[in-house]
Amino acid sequence: MHIISYRRLREFSKKHGDSLVALDNWYKIANKAKWNNLIAVQKVFPKAEAVGNFTVFNIKGNKYRLIVSIDYKKQLIYIKYILTHAEYDKRCDPASAQDALGSAPRRIDGKMTLTFNPEKYQELLCQYQPKIIKTEAENEAALKVVEQLMHSHKRTPEEDELYELLITLIEKFEREYYQPGQESTPHSILNFLMEQKGIEEADLVKIIGSQELLSEILDGTKEINKAQAKALGKYFNVDASLFI
Repeated sequence: MHIISYRRLREFSKKHGDSLVALDNWYKIANKAKWNNLIAVQKVFPKAEAVGNFTVFNIKGNKYRLIVSIDYKKQLIYIKYILTHAEYDKRCDPASAQDALGSAPRRIDGKMTLTFNPEKYQELLCQYQPKIIKTEAENEAALKVVEQLMHSHKRTPEEDELYELLITLIEKFEREYYQPGQESTPHSILNFLMEQKGIEEADLVKIIGSQELLSEILDGTKEINKAQAKALGKYFNVDASLFI
């Protein structure tokens, strides 16, 4: 999945230091995923829920709420808010979540194919003038355009091309500028997934081999081997490379 914008995770973790590793774990897991619907998301994050037109993840138990828009067709996750539980309760009444959180990303259920018009695309390029992003200000400007396009219910083929181009430019900038996921490690991801799924250590002993070895892996003193990583990936429905 493409994920934008990591800046929101970074800024939130500066205010709430205990969220940093958990948010980096979530980022790495989601970045390696290929979700095509909410059911696929919930195979990894059982407590993820649709609230209005957004998907909400619990972080650090129920302490923080990560609120995102997901464009499954384009494999894009747009981070809208990260809130404390108290902030979430004040801001987001599930009965009126669409009004509280904003408008929805479009959903495309039909199979009609529209023809790409190079002249119209050229007009869009002249209007928005996309280029290599070099500053946070330029990144924020690009993010605003992406959000507008993501929430458009009648996005044209030309707008689709601009949308994908901007996503690529934003991702390139954020990976180089913010270096997302640096605080995440294989053992922190394992602990994070256990917490997300309510898994006890005893449930993983057969996969790892012994309680002693599992304890060493969970506290970071023992590395996970390839066979164990493959088994853990299958068990948690995530990419096995996350554990290596």
